[in-house]
Amino acid sequence: MVQRLLAQGSIGRVNHSNQTRGADSALSVLNVYLSLDSAGARNSSSRMRESGIDTLAIWGDEPGYDQTDVVTAFEATCAAQTKDHAIISVRFRSVGQIVVDESGAAYTFVPRDAADIIEELLRKTRRGWKLAERSWGPRISPATARRSFHLTNPQALGRF
Repeated sequence: MVQRLLAQGSIGRVNHSNQTRGADSALSVLNVYLSLDSAGARNSSSRMRESGIDTLAIWGDEPGYDQTDVVTAFEATCAAQTKDHAIISVRFRSVGQIVVDESGAAYTFVPRDAADIIEELLRKTRRGWKLAERSWGPRISPATARRSFHLTNPQALGRF
């Protein structure tokens, strides 16, 4: 069963059936990253540092994004793993996007019902497993969207 939204806005499920187990496994690191992301850790540079999400990836600062996906669930499954690389398949249940206007001052929720699938590459470093490539922009829960953005159409997000 896919976990529904938790109170703090974190969502998700991890499928450990095809993966090497361990406290610092690639799948568990990606699950922490996705849970922090869904709670809004990538909404700003200060939130990234406070949450520690920036320590889970090899790349530096995040770019500014013009949109943020709103997701109600994710499921991560290890597709392949060697001793120093892993490919994790993630299925997101997307209910829409928050889009910023050209002025950067107004945010609108645009409903969208979709199941998105991405594959994420992780690499084992001396400091443990790290996300190796930036594959997607922020994906937040509806609860996080309500807390983080002053939407021009908040009623559109009301049913999630």
